[in-house]
Amino acid sequence: KYGNLNNNRFFGMRHGEATHNQQDKIASGRESATLRSELTVKGFERVQKVVPELKKQKIDIIVASPYYRAEQTAKIIAKQLKIKVVIDKRLAEINCGIYNWQPVSAYFKFFNNKMERFTRAPEKAEDLSEVRSRVISCLRDLNQKYKNKNILIISHGDPLWILEGAARGQTEPEYLEQ
Repeated sequence: KYGNLNNNRFFGMRHGEATHNQQDKIASGRESATLRSELTVKGFERVQKVVPELKKQKIDIIVASPYYRAEQTAKIIAKQLKIKVVIDKRLAEINCGIYNWQPVSAYFKFFNNKMERFTRAPEKAEDLSEVRSRVISCLRDLNQKYKNKNILIISHGDPLWILEGAARGQTEPEYLEQ
């Protein structure tokens, strides 16, 4: 939960476990029919398990990343709650550029330290400062568009912890402590 903004309540949720998680690979950048990550059986089951809690929160709308695994997660929840899903590309996974579909460890080896992720990016990628700008932009726009709504944001690990840190007014080192 990100708290109340303009009488809206925002909740963040990561997509369910997906095939790339099992393979320990990065799944960012452009998706295609043959190159995308989708929910695993375990991911699907875990998403189903959170639906009763989301019902208690009286979610009015779901705003999700355009990645297939996030859309799958959103549609499972939306069907049960009988609400609509809005896709917003600003909630997309961090673009890891040349490390897309490579082992997660290879991406992290690119950086000399964790703080560099905010200021340095591999070729054709974005840094965490760019991620922060786009997710904050999304949150601000949602807050202007809706009033007195319970909004569930379905995204990915990095965009969500960056969004949470920004909503709390944290500094970059504080983000990394999460």
